[in-house]
Amino acid sequence: MPYLMLGLILILVAIVLVIAMLRIMAHHLLTPPRMGDGKAMYVLKRLSPEDLGLAFEEITFTIRDVVTESPMRVAGWWIPAGMPSLRTVLILHGYSDAKVGGIAWAPVWRSLGWNVLAIDLRAHGESGGKHSTAGYYEREDVDQVIDSIRLTHPQATKDFAIFGVSLGAAVAAAVGARRDDLHAIILESPYTDYRVAIAAHGRRLAMPLEWGYGIACKWAESISGARFDQVTPLHLIQQIKAPLLVIHAGADTFVSRQEIEQIAQAVSQREPASISRHVLIDDVQHTRGLLADPVAYVAMLRDFLNSPDKARATL
Repeated sequence: MPYLMLGLILILVAIVLVIAMLRIMAHHLLTPPRMGDGKAMYVLKRLSPEDLGLAFEEITFTIRDVVTESPMRVAGWWIPAGMPSLRTVLILHGYSDAKVGGIAWAPVWRSLGWNVLAIDLRAHGESGGKHSTAGYYEREDVDQVIDSIRLTHPQATKDFAIFGVSLGAAVAAAVGARRDDLHAIILESPYTDYRVAIAAHGRRLAMPLEWGYGIACKWAESISGARFDQVTPLHLIQQIKAPLLVIHAGADTFVSRQEIEQIAQAVSQREPASISRHVLIDDVQHTRGLLADPVAYVAMLRDFLNSPDKARATL
């Protein structure tokens, strides 16, 4: 009898530990570590666009948080082009990153004559928001940011593009699927589905309870009210109305080759009248396509952005 009681106690303890682990996993999905100044200086060796030799202006958007119905702050940097320009690109960073990471692409865009707006997504950097939701609520935030910047900078935003990186690519796809006033959408290293990306990340870090990621996702959805299945890039690609460029890394350890092929196929199946390109850059890791050949990367963007009247060309 004592052994039976001990066994039952051990089973109960194990169940409690598993539940606690799943709860921690769900919480981590919704609240990524913020990119503070210390982390930015250690990891990125910069704190602002000034460290890249770029003049900038701090800009703050006060939007309506669709979750709480209260005002929410979105922090951003406005980086004007070298000469007055009618074109602006919004850079959206990846998970657990911030605008200080997103501006790695700012010099590229300025060299092409574009103004750059970089923001911190909700629950990242200096922006408000309690939970990061893979684009579900972020698409509402970004919608409001775009409307706001177009009101305050009407001349500089006549042509407006979105450049999203990883998680930011999912947000860009979600916004692009609902707006018909965008010049272009560029997705750098997009995953097919947030739930697939989470499992891949867990395997990469050798995290325990891999089978539990699906449960953790469901728990995260229950806590936040988000629906991750409504913002899967693989499905949103067909709904994006603007010209679309997708850039993948051939040695990506977060996005599998099978996922890359699935997205490439989805791009090729877009409406024939739309401009759709998929580019695979070999031998580089997740979001590192720019580092492989910066000159070729800039040329690729220039060719895509300056050819709105061309027929679709899947590369």
